[in-house]
Amino acid sequence: MVYYIRKGEAFFPVEVEDRNGILWIRVGETLFQLDPRRVANEQYSVLVNGKSFFVELVHPAPEMVFKIDQQEYALTVLNERQKIEREIFGRTERVHGHGEVRAPMPGLILRVEVQVGEEVTIGQPLLIMEAMKMENEIRAPIDGVVKEIVVEPHQAVEKEDLLIRLE
Repeated sequence: MVYYIRKGEAFFPVEVEDRNGILWIRVGETLFQLDPRRVANEQYSVLVNGKSFFVELVHPAPEMVFKIDQQEYALTVLNERQKIEREIFGRTERVHGHGEVRAPMPGLILRVEVQVGEEVTIGQPLLIMEAMKMENEIRAPIDGVVKEIVVEPHQAVEKEDLLIRLE
């Protein structure tokens, strides 16, 4: 499978192949062999080309944050569909007017992660929406306070439908 990793403002392809739990990752002409083993919740022992690393996943994809030897690293990893969405919309969510968050595509609201009156920061997940058989985090495009939640779980939405108002 091909994923895209952000470097600066551009994304470059990374090929990932799973061979019985061993990941073969090709970045350009370089091939890496990763053998990840979970040792605790979100903590892994990972062999990279035979060298051992302790890795803790702090935040999941697409805006990954992980620690290796107590050093934090941030990495944006997208699949093909997410990459296309970013190219079209800039991010998976769109802002209109003064903090109106609208649906980037038709889908189904799975759950709402915030409440009216809650302070949110840019990038914070607001809700989870299923579209094209994948779960998508719709994140806060601005810092603000949740003024209104227009949708509820199990509600179908169309592209451009208002989801949440921030102020």
